[in-house]
Amino acid sequence: MFTLKLQKQLGRERWDFLIYQIHSLTRRNLQTSGFPTIISTRPSVTVLRKVQETAVQYDRFTFKNNCRKRHTYLGNMLQVVPEGIQKRNCEVIASLLGIASEDVSRIPKKEINEERAQRVYRVLQEFELSSGAVRLYPELLLMNHGAVENYIRIMQESCFTDVREVFILRFRTVCKQSIKVLQNKALLPKIETVINRHCDELGETSEFAKYLIDTLPDDDKRITLFDLRSHILSAYFSKLSLGSHDENRNTFKKYPRLYYKSVNWITRTYKILTETFQFSNDKIRKHLYLLHTDPNNLQRLTQIDTLGGMDMKELSNSRPKVLMSTYETLREIEESFVEHGISFEAIQKYPEVFTLSSTTIKRRLQEMDTTPEFQLFKSHPRVARLLYYQNKAKSRLEEFRTMQVRVPSLHLLSADTKSYNRSVSSGDLRVRGVDVLTFLTDIFKVDRKLIRKSLIRHPHWLHIPLTNVCSVLTYIQTLHSFSEKQLINALPLLLYPVVNVEKEVKNVLSTGEAKLTDEYFLQMVLYFLERQAHFTGDAVWHDKDVRHDDYEEDCESSNKHENNVE
Repeated sequence: MFTLKLQKQLGRERWDFLIYQIHSLTRRNLQTSGFPTIISTRPSVTVLRKVQETAVQYDRFTFKNNCRKRHTYLGNMLQVVPEGIQKRNCEVIASLLGIASEDVSRIPKKEINEERAQRVYRVLQEFELSSGAVRLYPELLLMNHGAVENYIRIMQESCFTDVREVFILRFRTVCKQSIKVLQNKALLPKIETVINRHCDELGETSEFAKYLIDTLPDDDKRITLFDLRSHILSAYFSKLSLGSHDENRNTFKKYPRLYYKSVNWITRTYKILTETFQFSNDKIRKHLYLLHTDPNNLQRLTQIDTLGGMDMKELSNSRPKVLMSTYETLREIEESFVEHGISFEAIQKYPEVFTLSSTTIKRRLQEMDTTPEFQLFKSHPRVARLLYYQNKAKSRLEEFRTMQVRVPSLHLLSADTKSYNRSVSSGDLRVRGVDVLTFLTDIFKVDRKLIRKSLIRHPHWLHIPLTNVCSVLTYIQTLHSFSEKQLINALPLLLYPVVNVEKEVKNVLSTGEAKLTDEYFLQMVLYFLERQAHFTGDAVWHDKDVRHDDYEEDCESSNKHENNVE
């Protein structure tokens, strides 16, 4: 009676799926302890009554509460999933399995990335896991395809009698189970068989297998699958001269992801690193994280001859971390640099930018185009370093704005914390000459020495931010089409505040001292600007004509003094 009542309230679709899941779970020959997602008996009446109490009318694509979220049936309980995520996930699953959206029974709460889901599904098909696995455990589509492949291979290498989807989802829990427990559940054979299988995958002899068996801990009943694989890999690395047995145990603590890489994956990666990229064992030992790399992706990287104008093999030897990036990421980053006008010469000075993701590089290049202080450094030879440390540079830029300090050089924006703190505490906030020279050389296309010769006449040319130089130059270019020779001869004019320059231009024009078409017009403006501070160059520090007012007051006071003397 209770069952009929529950069936009527749940509806035909939800009831059929509930029965299907109960039957599939009861076929599992595992106890609940250690595997929280698996039950070995039918749910009690209490459990079914709990489902009934939380049941609502099932409609996948309609609003069900004031929060504008949807109720979706996930397994044997109701969950609340946002409308947009639910619909997209349902479409992705239906597209992968080739079924209608209405036939999708379970939908994960997190959003599924379609490209990642396709990769995971291809891996599952490669290992002949049925599409029913995805219908029953759609959470698999949220995983990384490399992790799924590794977990399946590790279970095969460990001689699992049954590779199940739930083991992939809870693989780390499975690894922490003792060998004895797994053997009692008829999942693993004897330890000797597991070790021999690993040795076959590693291409090792029976003597090596005997050594592994003899060096096992005395209390082998408590040894876990995790401990067994750690023992095997540590001994194998020692044989490859990648460190002693004890050193490798510490290495695993430093790089724990190595625990969850199949020996097939590790050996293929090691072979490519040593044979194709000519890495020595000593270099691999210093960069042991390289054994995390997907060998399939590493094989594709061998097809790249040059990256950012650098030889790929030379780049990988000087910056091994580049090999951790995917083939597609490296190509997308290179294309982004070309698109935004970043020269390969600048990239070669700091190739670490290739270790970032392509999405990060694109976002930072867009921020550089919209931030005036950063935009001026696009032609700078150290622009790659600014890209790499752009988040740090942004926080420092905000700090300077708060302090009302003029923006210093690119060197200070991207410097290490120790150098930055030392410069700020000592008040050494000068602009590097290379910043101004590089910017103006790129504008005028002339020899850098000529630019420097003109600017060095001003005593404070290294204390003026590049943003000020750019704003004054923009104003002058919009004022009149001055020749290149006129601009270069009056380059110190770019060091003064744009407000003062505009005022003196108006004064020169109103008094008739010079016309815009005169060859000496800019030099005349520069003369009146410098006169404000008695030709000491100190007028560059004021955005208002304070020095000029002081100068006039001094003149008036001196005239009064002379009259009194007379």
